[in-house]
Amino acid sequence: MAGMSHQSPEAHTRQIMRPMLRVLIPLVIVIVIGEIVLATSRPLEIPVHNEPYPYVMFRAPSSTTWRSTEPSPSSRTGEHAVEYTTAESFRADGPGQTTPRVKPPGQLRIAVVGGSTVRVGTTFEASLAGALRAVLRTRFQGADIEVINAGIISAISRQELVFLMTTLVNYDLDLLVVYDGINDSGQMLYYEDRPNYPYNYRATEAAWNEWVEGRTEPLWKLALDRSAILERLFPRRFGRTSVLRPTAPRELIEDPDLIQRYADAHADNWDKIRAVARAFGIEPRFVLQPTSLYGLTDTGDLDATPSSPLYANYLVYEAMRQTIRGLTAKNSDMKVLDLADFLPTEAFHDGAHVYDDVNEIIATRLADFLMPDVAAFVNAEPATTHPSR
Repeated sequence: MAGMSHQSPEAHTRQIMRPMLRVLIPLVIVIVIGEIVLATSRPLEIPVHNEPYPYVMFRAPSSTTWRSTEPSPSSRTGEHAVEYTTAESFRADGPGQTTPRVKPPGQLRIAVVGGSTVRVGTTFEASLAGALRAVLRTRFQGADIEVINAGIISAISRQELVFLMTTLVNYDLDLLVVYDGINDSGQMLYYEDRPNYPYNYRATEAAWNEWVEGRTEPLWKLALDRSAILERLFPRRFGRTSVLRPTAPRELIEDPDLIQRYADAHADNWDKIRAVARAFGIEPRFVLQPTSLYGLTDTGDLDATPSSPLYANYLVYEAMRQTIRGLTAKNSDMKVLDLADFLPTEAFHDGAHVYDDVNEIIATRLADFLMPDVAAFVNAEPATTHPSR
């Protein structure tokens, strides 16, 4: 018909697509920005302060220097923390250090293993291992005494056993001090309900499962399953599942058998540490570390309701304490220092960690405990002067 214009198919398609693209492009941009914002704003479920390491699962970063940006909570005077680590991940008193596998002739070499309560302190000297070294060197002046800080933040007793078997037995130790308790008694309430599993093991499982899915699932399904936006809208269907599997406080409080299961796991690890250490000519000594739970109980400030995680933690700790007593009764060569109720609540800056000056008090008590072993090794009379508390 005259006067009518005819469009080519391509022009007709462009005419249809333009308004669609005006809507789709901004929508895609909004979705991408939304995914980025929501994904990066997800709270970190588990703390990250170690590096992966075979068998033991993780250890402190090796050959590093770290300085805190905020005042150290361990310092009563607001000092900033500084930490140096050796090539073996042990905490050191200066940068660039390494620990020789063969100790110098005549040296007494002690290692202290445990969690953050062993590892931390504003400086190495303020940590438990550093404070113990200072006390022993003062009492045995002229003796060559070295104390290795082999603490691993968040470690439990099973990891201490593995670290002993895979690392510490190679370092010519005379004495091994096992200083733990609080991680084994509380981990199930916050991270992992399986006895002897590291606190972040489920994160490793989740990472492995995601890696496998990324190579076996179609891309569209991965995009939907891992969408942060869909996770907010439909949390039970989309998004990443929580890596935390804690035990409810009520479940623990109302189940004495479950409490005993955790206590038995801890005692079994101590027994295995004893056997492994002795097999390598190392004398093991065990310390049930101080906790504020007993101070709270003594003052009546511990919430004893069925929903209280602190009360559940206390019940597990007390079961561990009693189980260890049974273990020592059966094994006369198992030397244990029970410091569970050694300190008042004001010695702690949180539920488990003490101030730097309190580490000196603990180290003095620990040195008393180790005196027969140290004196026998250095073959010297201890000095009469003791460091001030």
